[in-house]
Amino acid sequence: MQTQAPSDFGRTLASRQGMSCGKCNAPLSGVAFVSREKPRNLAASVRQRLFNLAQERREDFGLVLTRYGLERFLYRLAQLQYRDQFILKGALLFELWTHRPYRPTRDLDLEGQGEIASRESNGHLLKS
Repeated sequence: MQTQAPSDFGRTLASRQGMSCGKCNAPLSGVAFVSREKPRNLAASVRQRLFNLAQERREDFGLVLTRYGLERFLYRLAQLQYRDQFILKGALLFELWTHRPYRPTRDLDLEGQGEIASRESNGHLLKS
């Protein structure tokens, strides 16, 4: 049974009680390791990790790069105030639902709702 002392701010310390000098720091949660330095060339680092992932999964590297670009675009779109006016459609949606590729795709199908649906009003989204 794990115990809590009044000054522990609700943290359990049973596994940390044997530390010397009264140090009872909580362990890092969810972190397997801490990187010592940032990569010098972030773009090359991301590309290499995507290349390794493509080899590991035995997928076409070009498709992995395309999917990464589409997912980053969706991430940036999700940060906009207009995010609720877009509906994701097509093969990328099926891949999201099933966690496996529906078919190799190099495009992103979105449907605009409301004021975004007009062509005149959505050009500024890609420029910002």
